[in-house]
Amino acid sequence: MNDKPIIKDDTVCDPKLPAKFAVTSVYFLEWLENHDKFRWESSRNKGKSYTCYKDSKGYWTAQKRVGGKLKAKRLGDSEQVAKLSTVIFWDTSD
Repeated sequence: MNDKPIIKDDTVCDPKLPAKFAVTSVYFLEWLENHDKFRWESSRNKGKSYTCYKDSKGYWTAQKRVGGKLKAKRLGDSEQVAKLSTVIFWDTSD
């Protein structure tokens, strides 16, 4: 069993929690503040996935491979990610 948190589309799936919840819920910001890494997968966006991590200053970065090269985009702090759902709308053209 995978014990790492994952966001599938708009739902947070954390095996350490008793239930799943939406990224639009009031729990998402608190969840982000208490984690430093997760994987996001999209079934609607051609199965694309990103690894997101929080640096020592509290800012989130999303990474993915494009054409064999690692691409990264800074997303902001937990509050910005929760408000803007930046992870969900990250465009591969960046």
